[in-house]
Amino acid sequence: MKKILLLLNIIGIILFLFLLVNNNKNTVNIHDKNKVSERQKLINEELNQVQSKVNQLKDTGKGTFSFGFVTDSHYENGIGGLQQYFSLQNASENIPMRFIVHGGDLINGYKNKNQSLKDLNKMKQIFNETNLPVYLVKGNHDDNSYYVRDTKNSTTADMITENEWKKEVDDLARNKLVADEDNPLGAYYYKDINDVKVRIIVLNSNDVPVITTNSGKPKYYGINKYAFSNQQLKWVATKALNFSSKKNPSKWQTLFISHVPLYASMSLPNDPPIVNSSVMDAIIQAFKNGNSIDVPERTDEFRHDFMHLNYEKQGKMNVIGYFAGHTHAEKSQVINGINYITFLHALARTDGGPQRNTLMTAGAWSVVTINTEKRTIYITGFGAATDRKYTY
Repeated sequence: MKKILLLLNIIGIILFLFLLVNNNKNTVNIHDKNKVSERQKLINEELNQVQSKVNQLKDTGKGTFSFGFVTDSHYENGIGGLQQYFSLQNASENIPMRFIVHGGDLINGYKNKNQSLKDLNKMKQIFNETNLPVYLVKGNHDDNSYYVRDTKNSTTADMITENEWKKEVDDLARNKLVADEDNPLGAYYYKDINDVKVRIIVLNSNDVPVITTNSGKPKYYGINKYAFSNQQLKWVATKALNFSSKKNPSKWQTLFISHVPLYASMSLPNDPPIVNSSVMDAIIQAFKNGNSIDVPERTDEFRHDFMHLNYEKQGKMNVIGYFAGHTHAEKSQVINGINYITFLHALARTDGGPQRNTLMTAGAWSVVTINTEKRTIYITGFGAATDRKYTY
């Protein structure tokens, strides 16, 4: 009899727990459905507003084109941070964007290498569903050196290599990019938009030499060391900024993009400057002004060759601006006649921290519209991103 009573008590407890858990599940599901529905309503309203604004700008001249810009997603499995990309997928179907630029830090790079590669692949799947070409900028989180720096038993082998990066993301562009033939894994390239005569030059601000120390750790961690290599500097100066093959070079305009801002004054507080940024700046200025310059040699681990550059024959060229991510904030500054512009963190926080439940419509991204005839940049913000306008 005692055994029967004990068995009945156990069955009763199990039944009670089952009903309790099931009831909690039902409650959560109902709550989530209502929450998702409300969020989707806000997203749709915001998308309609962005679409209306961009369509109005599209009709301002034949030299006008638009593209999406999103940056610093810091995706990491188990944390989230994908809501803004679902809204971007929706936007790609209804807003006249030619392509999307991701300004770097696709992933957080704070997991073991296998998981970080899976995170990278997840972001690739998300972008593939936009059905638009996606041009990626390499960020300081994307090489997984963040994990290697802070994890005791990790080594250089736990970083994502240039080849692994290219293999994961290269086909997102959907069409041919002009890369450095002598360094095809360099993650810098340009793309010509022929009908509006615009060249977009994507730079790699994390072009840091991989040097393994006796401990197995890298000498430099890409997470907090930024650089332009000798090879990249030469390619930009002699290839990317060479318009001699164009019928009317002076009609062309150029937009530069990197993850870390060219000027340290535009970057995060206490952030180190990009090594060789002054050389890149001098090259861009000489190109813009149609001048000739001599770049002195540098002989340390961040070496670069002596270069004599002469842009006098090509003449003065129009620079639309220099875009960057990294800062997790909207900033702008005109330096030597060029607009330097940064964009808000995709998860909508300006302090660099993760945001998992955004206030408005799940994230921040923008549609950039460039009117080459009026020399005007229009930035239409989605979610926490704001509308901005610049002339050049």
